[in-house]
Amino acid sequence: MLNKDLSAIVIVACALVLIPGGAIAQNLPGGATPGGALPDLGSKRLPDAPEPGAVVVPSMLERLEQDVDEGVKIRVKRFDVIANRNPMTAWRKGTYLDGVEKTLASNVVGQPADGYTLGQIGQVIRGIQNDLRQDGMMLAQVFLPVQTVVDGVVTVQIMEGRVGKVITEGNERYKDKILQKPVSGLAGRAVDSTEVEQAILLLRDYPGIAVAGVLSPGSSLGTTDLTLRVQDEDPFNFDVTIDNYGSEFTGESRVLATFDYNNATGHADVISLAMLQTYDPEDATYGSIEYLLPVFWPGTYFTASYVQNVFDVSGGAALGTTNIEGDTRVGKIGFSHSIVRSREQNLSASINLISKRATIDNSTSGVTQAEDKLTVLDVGVNFDMVDKRFRGINSGYLSFSQGMPDTFGSLTSSIPGADLGSSRQNTSRTSAGGKFDKWTAEFARLQQLGEHSELLVRTSAQVSDDLIVSLEQFSMGGPNSVRAFPPAEYLVDTGGFASVEWFLAAPGFADKEGFRGYTWGELLRFSLFYDYAGGYLSEPAFGEQKTRDLNGYGFGIDFRLPGTLWARLDIAKPRGTEKPSDGDDPQLYFSFNYSF
Repeated sequence: MLNKDLSAIVIVACALVLIPGGAIAQNLPGGATPGGALPDLGSKRLPDAPEPGAVVVPSMLERLEQDVDEGVKIRVKRFDVIANRNPMTAWRKGTYLDGVEKTLASNVVGQPADGYTLGQIGQVIRGIQNDLRQDGMMLAQVFLPVQTVVDGVVTVQIMEGRVGKVITEGNERYKDKILQKPVSGLAGRAVDSTEVEQAILLLRDYPGIAVAGVLSPGSSLGTTDLTLRVQDEDPFNFDVTIDNYGSEFTGESRVLATFDYNNATGHADVISLAMLQTYDPEDATYGSIEYLLPVFWPGTYFTASYVQNVFDVSGGAALGTTNIEGDTRVGKIGFSHSIVRSREQNLSASINLISKRATIDNSTSGVTQAEDKLTVLDVGVNFDMVDKRFRGINSGYLSFSQGMPDTFGSLTSSIPGADLGSSRQNTSRTSAGGKFDKWTAEFARLQQLGEHSELLVRTSAQVSDDLIVSLEQFSMGGPNSVRAFPPAEYLVDTGGFASVEWFLAAPGFADKEGFRGYTWGELLRFSLFYDYAGGYLSEPAFGEQKTRDLNGYGFGIDFRLPGTLWARLDIAKPRGTEKPSDGDDPQLYFSFNYSF
């Protein structure tokens, strides 16, 4: 019996040395691979409502005639307009004046046979003033200057309203020059609501600050001062999240702590730290650090980050392999820029250079089973917009990633039949290499159905025709995918996800007062959902199934205390022939987040 045991040990040891690492590594379930074990820190919260107004405009007293039809009548032959016509300094280069003059000319043609009273002329110019303000000249004043009307020629004057001084008020941690940078380009220019709003919102993007812009009469005629009124400055943000969003192989229960140090060096920068530990089992530790700094132009940021995830898989026979240890490290540098910034629509672009390294080791023998080394260039755009006509909020992104072989230590391009030591191989024993192309997209719409009812539609997709490692694959299953299955149930090269979820705010008691001044409809939501994901492997290995489909349905409960607490519970059942690999039916996910 002893000789048989020794023989078995020798056979296993030889197999560990002779079998290619990638062949062993790719037999791991999705949740035990470097890509599947990397924590998904995405949030399932509903999209934010439109931001509150960025600019406070003082009211203006208007001269109102008691009876516009009474008084001396003037037969108007034409209106002469006095305004700034210098294309270098005029509001929108003065192009708006063509429309104003056409409107006035049409009123000359359409005037009563016996002419206009002074009050009726006042109505005409107030209509023009309102149109200009709605179009963006937020402080426009259109009026009749003191004049003597000769031969039916009436003079109309337009005062654009220009930004005079920019004043800061209430700031303690932020320097004046840092706060004034996003709005510095407005000084001396005509006040345009779009430009002012964008500047204030870019300022609000600074970490840990709440600020409003207040317009008030300037010291000289036709000028308006802009006061940046700081309402709050938080030096730190600290959040703790407890959930069971982890993989069964590395620990389902997780505790995540995040910490932001706002305006760390006095340049509107932020240092963000995150630490995550899994439990049940205690087999994964994740940490990250990120630095964000405004550079060059308002709305442009430099970012640098580093992530490490160390995990242990003690699956034994259940995984068909011995104990596995993994170490994933991701470093990134890049830039992002806000192209459009407003309360109702936003568009930004980013470019990042990313280094990804992942090793899979056998903890029993000490042998490295596989090593994935990637250098990736990623270019993307993000957007969100408010659909006022149909009462919805849209958001999404589109990105293109290209693997760069033989760059900063990355893998070479795949060579048919060659073992590069990476974690995936196809049936021809060709290893996944460092060269690949990948498109990724996501879209979501939150549709208002009634006063207390909303419909959330989410979709995401990835397309790649290449043999790629788990760090680049599309994950199917989990709390941010098909909720009836465990996280990273399957990893595919090309795949898609769609979800429809109906939210109902506190049915029957939505308008009743809850606590802290909120109604129950603002605090508590119930939901019903259906999730689907499908995808395929570009080059499956021997024994791997090329296509996969997951379906599931369920209900959720969402409780939130704005700015402080958020909790979520999802219970979901699978639909179709696929059954959860962890045997949990139904699947239950919970998350609790508290902000200090």
